[in-house]
Amino acid sequence: MGQRSATEPRGRHDSFCCVCLFFGERPRQAVSLVPSRGSPLPPGAGITVKWAQSPPNQGPDPSLVYRPEGHPEAAKDKGSFRNYTSGPLLDRVFATYKLMHTHQTVDFVRKKHAQFRSFSYKRMTVLEAVDMLDGLVDESDPDVDFPNSFHAFQTAEGIRQAHPDKDWFHLVGLLHDLGKVLALAGEPQWAVVGDTFPVGCRPQASVVFHDSTFQDNPDLQDPRYSSDLGMYQPHCGLENVLMSWGHDEYMYQVMKFNSFSLPPEAFYMIRFHSFYPWHTGGGYRQLCNRCSATEPAKMPVLSPQYSFQGRRVKCVSLLLPAAPVKLLQLPVSGCLV
Repeated sequence: MGQRSATEPRGRHDSFCCVCLFFGERPRQAVSLVPSRGSPLPPGAGITVKWAQSPPNQGPDPSLVYRPEGHPEAAKDKGSFRNYTSGPLLDRVFATYKLMHTHQTVDFVRKKHAQFRSFSYKRMTVLEAVDMLDGLVDESDPDVDFPNSFHAFQTAEGIRQAHPDKDWFHLVGLLHDLGKVLALAGEPQWAVVGDTFPVGCRPQASVVFHDSTFQDNPDLQDPRYSSDLGMYQPHCGLENVLMSWGHDEYMYQVMKFNSFSLPPEAFYMIRFHSFYPWHTGGGYRQLCNRCSATEPAKMPVLSPQYSFQGRRVKCVSLLLPAAPVKLLQLPVSGCLV
């Protein structure tokens, strides 16, 4: 399925054309999950998922404690989200970032790229992959202590409310954290979750815990990688930067490999949505070209406002591609066997 040009018009359901996360050998023939432009969806081609109280196979929604309207005593203002200086989860969050900032090096990231280009996978639907995230609590997130499947649907719903005219963006909200299934396949969370940052240059002040977690990173003792620019040319563009390895880069590579029928912004959002030191902290401008320097201002970056807004909704209603089709392929190690 080739990438559509930026000028080609899009149909009502075009953004749902390919939700095929394929690794290993590329399929001989591309798969389309919706009919051609202008045709109605056939019976069973899409489903509507509604959670009146809690998702399937779950008890009460643990996010209730975060909803100010339901539990005033647990209310938070926006400024308290992504709080890395206090709170009951701080020790766990700090430990995750300490490991990440020690072991995420140029050599480590390159090895991960090589590893995840050439191994075997188990196939499943997108919904099955989302359900798998019920087994994962993100150890890098200081705001939430409940499964990521809640976050996936609620982010998509928050985006739908904020951008009703961008159906492709709703889908990105659902897909953006699916790469976290790596943590369920035996990968350590410090190599899957958390804020991302460029490797191969000195970490900037906008990186969380930057002054207390990088002391043991060997790249900082290597003159090739320890300056502000490190191994990069000035204003080389973020597309040419080697980012720390995690669910963002993994999912971005999945989308590229499968030639997802989504606009370029979708790929950019997936790859850099956890790059808070850049799009929120304003750092790493020395690596930005004219395009990447203006991206945060001109495109809707996936940000906490969507997931926090979504955590307050009472019903999730989202059109998904043909869920019964088994298309998602994941690693056959760890608990996925």
